[in-house]
Amino acid sequence: VDYFRIDTVKQVEPDTWKEFKTKLTEIKPDFKMIGEYYGASAGNDGGYLGNGMMDSLLDFEFKSIAEKFVKGDISGVEARLTDRNTAITANEQLGQFLSSHDEDGFLATRVGGDEALQKVAASLQMTAKGQPVIYYGEEIGMSGKHADLSAGRYNENRKSFDWSKTTDSDLLTHYQKITNIRKDYASTFARGDRQTIYTDDSVSVFTRNYDGQTIFVGLNISDQEQKVTFDLDPAIADSLKDIYNDDLMYNAENGQIEITIPANTDGGTSVL
Repeated sequence: VDYFRIDTVKQVEPDTWKEFKTKLTEIKPDFKMIGEYYGASAGNDGGYLGNGMMDSLLDFEFKSIAEKFVKGDISGVEARLTDRNTAITANEQLGQFLSSHDEDGFLATRVGGDEALQKVAASLQMTAKGQPVIYYGEEIGMSGKHADLSAGRYNENRKSFDWSKTTDSDLLTHYQKITNIRKDYASTFARGDRQTIYTDDSVSVFTRNYDGQTIFVGLNISDQEQKVTFDLDPAIADSLKDIYNDDLMYNAENGQIEITIPANTDGGTSVL
């Protein structure tokens, strides 16, 4: 066991969490806990971060951020994620999720079953600061509405994992690609700053920068590939390699570079 995910932290006395955390770190100094404090977000931690209790909280705002992004509020979301990026520190972390067992599934209700937009939302999640939290089955397109079980209603978002959907799944292939990119560049995605490079009605290009490494991320919510031109500082690079799209190379000319971000059906993602 690497870490604990703690349910409903507000139902336990704070002093208990502090003692629990102290005892755990005596056993394993780098042990961490991510807690569920309903409604937590950047700027709303309920007092559970930075004080010897939780190391991270589940970010309940992120699914709304992702929904706004894939529905076209690109610049507004980039501004919010820049603020969120600053709010997350080594001692006050957040874990971003799109779906959970307690809420309606993101795919089923927030994007109307559109797996192409789910791909872009997942890329936004994986390239953001914090810990990406994937609800099981989300990566193969399982999703449904939440229901009040105490009232005898059937919960569509807690079905058993459908293994038949793990073959020939474009969505799963996308999750495999973007999560492995996240893993390969974990330090930059987990700790780096965030700077907006370009936005329009369907595209965002931003950078994540950490310890001398700069990663450009391009996201496209439209169903057509998009060409984007932006300035490239020669001090950073004179060429970029798109590791999401078969290591496609782009060369700068006169301090500018043009990249092609695939349509949302093809992942809507470039990572350079």
